[in-house]
Amino acid sequence: MGGYFIVNGNEKLIRLLNVPKRNHPLALIRSSFANRGSTYTQYGIQIRCARPDQTTLTNVLHYLTDGNVMLRFSWRKTEYLVPVVMVLNALIETNDKAIFDGITAGRGEEAFLAERVEGLLRTYKNYHLYTRHDTLSYLGEKFRVVLDESEDLTDEEVGRIFLHRIVLVHLKSNADKFRLLMYSACSLVSNLDS
Repeated sequence: MGGYFIVNGNEKLIRLLNVPKRNHPLALIRSSFANRGSTYTQYGIQIRCARPDQTTLTNVLHYLTDGNVMLRFSWRKTEYLVPVVMVLNALIETNDKAIFDGITAGRGEEAFLAERVEGLLRTYKNYHLYTRHDTLSYLGEKFRVVLDESEDLTDEEVGRIFLHRIVLVHLKSNADKFRLLMYSACSLVSNLDS
């Protein structure tokens, strides 16, 4: 009992490791999420994404008490957090109304939900990024060193590489990534009670 065996004269130990199903969002209530900072809650959505070469990268959406949603990922054993609205704006050319409508899923008249999504969008305005180009350039500037990209590339090109290597790596098109992030953010924000 316990997974200890002798095989061909060699001692073997079996370690069972449960991993989440790949490429499926999993809503979690985990107390360790709240330990990330003063505004973090225990609510999150985790997606373990598998690339075509079968390597995986986990993206986690964290819900904050101020209504914000952050995307967390690990790269070379270091964790990074990026506002989900920033990633949405980098993926496709969009606007606040499309994001509001997508996250509220047509339930914008619900006061709690509308207030949270408006706060999410208002917080993003502090970055002063108004176009997709601005957002890609910002991400490229911040993650150039992290991704170890050449100085020959523009910040916008590095931003595109960031989206390709980090955000929902199992999906090929930015439109699909955008839709899945919107669905996940909608599920995370709309299912919470005030």
